Amino acid sequence: MPNFCGKCGNKLEENDVFCGKCGKSNNGNNISSNNINLKEEKITKDDMKTKYLIAGLVAVVLLCSGGYYFYSKYKAEPVNQIPVVENNKSENVKTEPLQKEKSSIDKTTEILTAKGIVAEVLATTLGNNKDGTLALVKKDNQTKFIVIDNIDNAVAEIPYSNELYNLEKQKYGVITFKMTIFNDVRGSDSVNGVWKGKDHLLPIYAHFTINNSGEIIPGMLTTGMGESPAHLQAYLQETKNVNLANLVLTEMKKLRELDRSNI
Repeated sequence: MPNFCGKCGNKLEENDVFCGKCGKSNNGNNISSNNINLKEEKITKDDMKTKYLIAGLVAVVLLCSGGYYFYSKYKAEPVNQIPVVENNKSENVKTEPLQKEKSSIDKTTEILTAKGIVAEVLATTLGNNKDGTLALVKKDNQTKFIVIDNIDNAVAEIPYSNELYNLEKQKYGVITFKMTIFNDVRGSDSVNGVWKGKDHLLPIYAHFTINNSGEIIPGMLTTGMGESPAHLQAYLQETKNVNLANLVLTEMKKLRELDRSNI
């Protein structure tokens, strides 16, 4: 089996005392061909292990990078999300008209219509007082007040007058007006005023005061017999009629504040 120089690896013959290449003494410490093959085989195996290790590390890095990429992508964009395709063609777009909220005037008009009263509402205090509403209207080509009593479900009309419209300006705290109750039922006040079919006209003589806040405080209410009696000394007795008359007084200031009709 050939030997090789332990220093330079030169092939030696069996009888060589010195290496013919480097001059090293052949003292038995030379490398045999088997040892060289073993070393080469070991080196080859080590190199393969290193290559496999590097390849494995590269594969791990690639897998981790790919996993992170897909995780980031699908976290931001869910898999089941259906993409929305915008259509810029106006002819294919149908828009629903927005329902405009009804104004207090529209609502008051509907209330009056439901009660069989046809009138153009100019101003209304609807929503100001839970007990009722006072409205300024055009009815039968005339300007009038219409009062709605929510408690007794009663409606009445009063002819317009500047004195009543500017109630706070009355010096002595009294006002007179004629109130016609629609579809009235005969009661304690039926002997006063006049009846026109189912409608009951009552002349009203109202006392009131004004507090420090400018609010009208109703006082005594009286009436009389006939449409235009010389004396109005009978007390108004029916709660419904009292409520209607009081609403005229207490809601008039608010009605004037809301009125934009410039009558």
